[in-house]
Amino acid sequence: MANVAGALPARVSGTVGGEMSSKTACIHSGPDVMHAGRASRRTPSIRVDAGPMAAWRTRAPGSLGGSEAMALARLLASTSILGEPRWPAARNGDAAAAAALAIRQVRACGADSVASDLVMGNLLLLAERGDPTAPTVIAYALRALARRGAGDRRLLRLAARWARPRRRPPRAVAEP
Repeated sequence: MANVAGALPARVSGTVGGEMSSKTACIHSGPDVMHAGRASRRTPSIRVDAGPMAAWRTRAPGSLGGSEAMALARLLASTSILGEPRWPAARNGDAAAAAALAIRQVRACGADSVASDLVMGNLLLLAERGDPTAPTVIAYALRALARRGAGDRRLLRLAARWARPRRRPPRAVAEP
């Protein structure tokens, strides 16, 4: 599991109690807000707006707009995942590192964590640039997310769209 530095948007409300530094925390997110904190029932959550990090959960292949792609690329460029040495390479376009990191992150924290949003958002940009592996990993993560949400049909349909072979040439996506 990874700690995330620089990934949270500016609007944050709530408090986190307890010793956060003593344990690794998975920071979980939903479609509209993210919840952060230790996996303890006594610990209140931090709520933050999801912003462009949730795009991988809502966008079909080829539907990411240029301004959204640029906002996501800027966000990713300003983040680090503490304790994850592959993140800089993945963030800079290494498709193998990005896919391996995404699969590991989804297995470790689930597909609804902030770190998962970061690595999956990175894969979304790689998919839009034409990487052939990224759509398959996105489909895998969407199915994992649907399983956690009692088989959310919308996520399963979106996963099926990502799993289909891509027939058109890749679009140019701006880099930060």
